[in-house]
Amino acid sequence: MTGLSGNGRPKGSGGMNPKFKRLEQRTTTPDGVYRVLRAAILDGTVPAGGQLREAHIAADLGISRSPLREALTRLEEEGLIVKIPFHGAFVVEGEPSGGRRDRIDPPTCRTVRR
Repeated sequence: MTGLSGNGRPKGSGGMNPKFKRLEQRTTTPDGVYRVLRAAILDGTVPAGGQLREAHIAADLGISRSPLREALTRLEEEGLIVKIPFHGAFVVEGEPSGGRRDRIDPPTCRTVRR
């Protein structure tokens, strides 16, 4: 056997391509999760305007949602993401510190200048 499921995908993959790699030394602390997410945002792994889906990130990193939510709050305080109730968290477009920032318009998911 080659380790593939009946559909030709690696077993256990669920057909998803994880954006966030599990760390060699798994971290479940909010600070560790924050560092992983911040790096992914700054290096473009998650593009500007991209949605951060809690369930997918938690599964990719092998963590619970609690430290993830704390990390997302910290990223929002830093200005790297915006959380929109009932729509999720999105990476901010433009300069995160000072200068012009854009926001995501949830009904249409288009970028709107502030």
